Amino acid sequence: GHSTGGRVALAVAAVKDSPAYLQGTAFAADLDRDGAGLRRAAGRVGAVIGLHPDDMHDLINNPDVEGFVGAVSETPVFVVTSVDDLGEPDGAAWRDFVEVRSSAKVYLDKNVAIRTGFSGHQEPIEYGIEAPWVALFGQAFALGNVTASTLFY
Repeated sequence: GHSTGGRVALAVAAVKDSPAYLQGTAFAADLDRDGAGLRRAAGRVGAVIGLHPDDMHDLINNPDVEGFVGAVSETPVFVVTSVDDLGEPDGAAWRDFVEVRSSAKVYLDKNVAIRTGFSGHQEPIEYGIEAPWVALFGQAFALGNVTASTLFY
């Protein structure tokens, strides 16, 4: 997901890997409704990708900042940002990445302004330069595609 979608992707991974994440918030009841249908759905996610994700340390974006730290422990995560992203707080994507404890995690901080003129927050929408790596990561980890893994790394 991009921006808010990136934040949601990280939150889904946290829900999947840590039953304690979001407990004590207004969202806990929603996750547990209908036989914990949303938790079960999160459990089916094979990998998450955050393109310029929202700051997980902002209580407006994440009602369980403390619970997020270390909550993503197994789900593969790919975080992509750029040095020119003025839409997110400086260093937020890196901080989100560092707090992921999964052994399968990748961080990409692009500086592609030489090709695009500007590689800011909307770069994935306007140019999509990271698209091949995003596709390979998803195929490698969500689908277990060995060829995609080899090409990615």
